[in-house]
Amino acid sequence: MSYKIRRIARARDKRADMMLQEAIVQSDLPPLHAETHRLTGTDPILPSDIGAETPAGAQTKADAAEARAKAYTDQEVGEVSQEVGEVSQEVGEVSQELAEHKAEIATSTQLGHVKVGQNLAIDSDGTLHAQASGGKK
Repeated sequence: MSYKIRRIARARDKRADMMLQEAIVQSDLPPLHAETHRLTGTDPILPSDIGAETPAGAQTKADAAEARAKAYTDQEVGEVSQEVGEVSQEVGEVSQELAEHKAEIATSTQLGHVKVGQNLAIDSDGTLHAQASGGKK
């Protein structure tokens, strides 16, 4: 916000009065940058003049940040891919063990899978019993 200075009195000393008048005139002038901008329509202040970042500097920082992000992402993807490979291998091993287990058939000396046919019963502990059928007592 700018304020205009208004003169309400004159100084007794003629020299002081002239200096005061000059200060009033100068206070009414726009700042140098604003005056140049008003007259030429261009902005002669460069980012480096005021300590601001240049577009090239900003691009350099953005490129570096992108490179770091890509390196981090590549590292994370590599670690996840390795873990997925390990899990996939474990799933394959479990699948193979399950197939082998399903193929185990019970014998008189080894536990395994059986199909319950006619005249057979299974106890809660898994013991298989034959049931008598229509024969003589």
